[in-house]
Amino acid sequence: APMPVFLEGYGESEGIYKIVIGPRSVVVVSDPVIIKRILTSQPELYTKGILTEVLEPIMGQGLIPASPETWRKRRRAIVPGFHKKWLQATTDVMVECAVNLADDLERTISLSST
Repeated sequence: APMPVFLEGYGESEGIYKIVIGPRSVVVVSDPVIIKRILTSQPELYTKGILTEVLEPIMGQGLIPASPETWRKRRRAIVPGFHKKWLQATTDVMVECAVNLADDLERTISLSST
């Protein structure tokens, strides 16, 4: 049987959530100001926790489950991929693909219902 997963908002307006997965729990932060504080103040006090355990068998030492030292080295290599112009161009392509897919699905549904 799958483990129950519960999402509890600590301060939903602040972007902090607690996720309970079976007997374990993690705190997820989505507020950029808080994330910056965590990453720049004392990052050694924080861990990726269960995220590393879950992703490491799938991604190996990929960027997300990587140790802080490995992450720093690899981050420099991927920074260009997060340039504003590149992200905008990529987002435009993804939106176009999503619209095309939605149109195709609507056509398929209307053809199958006649």
